Amino acid sequence: MNNCPECGNLVTESIKTCPNCGYEINSNIKIKTSNKINNKYFFRTTGIVLCLLSVVMFLLTYNTLDNENYQFYLSHYEECEQNYNEAKENPYLTGSTYSIISSSYERMMNDDESKIWSYRIKAIIYCGIGIPSLITGLVFIIKKGRNNGIN
Repeated sequence: MNNCPECGNLVTESIKTCPNCGYEINSNIKIKTSNKINNKYFFRTTGIVLCLLSVVMFLLTYNTLDNENYQFYLSHYEECEQNYNEAKENPYLTGSTYSIISSSYERMMNDDESKIWSYRIKAIIYCGIGIPSLITGLVFIIKKGRNNGIN
């Protein structure tokens, strides 16, 4: 018994046409079966590579959000925000003194915020590559390897 090269249905060697799909089976059936084995390994290998790519992307995501620069910008932003709010509540700061101090804190907060978002966007991009790579890799490993008529 062999598998039909077209639909994967089990057929006997003496049959000329697949009863399931109508594909004309000839003496090349053994060659086609070996191609299916190669396809199975191609899909599994591709799936493993995609899963490894997703692991790399998740490590890059973690490294992007857990590094000293990102943490510095987060803490500096919070510190500027706190000082800005304190300056706003300080009754001794009025007029031009207040506007100089507040504009300075606002500028620093905007700079920090843009840096923070640049790190976050990198992490989102890495996850955007990692998640589909993982899903596609698992589909290739689990389903495609089986659907080629070989278990």
